[in-house]
Amino acid sequence: MSNRAEITRMRSNLWRIAAEASELLGSESRGEDRPRVVVVCWDLTHNPVGRAYVLYQLLERDYDVDLVGPMWSRFGDVLWSPLAAEPISLASFGASNVIDYLPRAVAMLGRNLYDYVICVKPRLPGLYLSILLAEWSNVPLVLDIDDDESAFADPPIDDYDNPDGRDPISQMLDVEAAALSERSISIADSITVVSRPLQDRYGGIMVRHARRSAPLADSDDAAMVRAENRATYDIANDERAIFFVGTVRAHKGVAEIVE
Repeated sequence: MSNRAEITRMRSNLWRIAAEASELLGSESRGEDRPRVVVVCWDLTHNPVGRAYVLYQLLERDYDVDLVGPMWSRFGDVLWSPLAAEPISLASFGASNVIDYLPRAVAMLGRNLYDYVICVKPRLPGLYLSILLAEWSNVPLVLDIDDDESAFADPPIDDYDNPDGRDPISQMLDVEAAALSERSISIADSITVVSRPLQDRYGGIMVRHARRSAPLADSDDAAMVRAENRATYDIANDERAIFFVGTVRAHKGVAEIVE
């Protein structure tokens, strides 16, 4: 059987599964009072979901929002611990390989119809699920870019055409994902980015990454935490210190802050 015929048959089977899942689960129609938005993240068990939650919080004032995505067994099987106690409308599914992932991703189509689909980070699992959801609801797909995903590729993006020695799941999550991040921009109906350098590279609307500082600043332990940190890093009380917590990337402005 030719590759084209196999792809046609696979597409037909996937949509049939989706239709059956919709009948079993009962799709909720889009509400009349508040639009419904889904934020899709390629993995919900570690820090990629942090960006998804920022967008979730921004949207939930005006929209009914769902957070959707897989939990890959190579990373964990529960929601990223900093979000464990947060009130989130969550829909997830476990996956350890592509065979697990594909039918479970399609089954997500039976949950709700949406007015917008937002894909956080253009990695292959999230991108695939986002496209399915957007086509199922016939709505715009927004792609949110908060990092240079190609920098995570191993081998580098230039060697993508010959990823020898990579197992299929690693290719799906890493190498292929990094390649798609550079080649999938045209798929989206709109783009949001986290910083000016990414906006210069990809265009789109800037939505900065932010956290509420009040929980720490207002806590009884805040003064003690500050004192302990200053002692640990030998920082005097009259000195100002800026801590960068995260993956150091040029587009995040670390060099400019240091200067």
